[in-house]
Amino acid sequence: MSTGYVGGGLAHPQGIAVDGAGNVWVSNFRANALTELAGAVSASPGTALSPAGGIGSSANLVQAYALAIDASGNVWVTNSASNANKLTEYIGLAAPVKTPLIGLPTAP
Repeated sequence: MSTGYVGGGLAHPQGIAVDGAGNVWVSNFRANALTELAGAVSASPGTALSPAGGIGSSANLVQAYALAIDASGNVWVTNSASNANKLTEYIGLAAPVKTPLIGLPTAP
């Protein structure tokens, strides 16, 4: 059991997801950024991997509520403020769950 994790821009943590490398991603309701923490397979679980201000503040998150990580490592974040009404995608920010297999383009 942990005594609580801090750092990496945590500010009213709301949503949580785990990426393909086992790292933990947190959406911060009271900040405009995400936090990444080392997962259980790390030598120091819970250590902040993101900088003190978090990650991705340039996307102008507004009350980040929930997040999900897709198989390619894209992080999807909901913005719950009534004036935001948007979904933000950070392309390739997290470790992929599986290596994307795109292949050569073909005509439909």
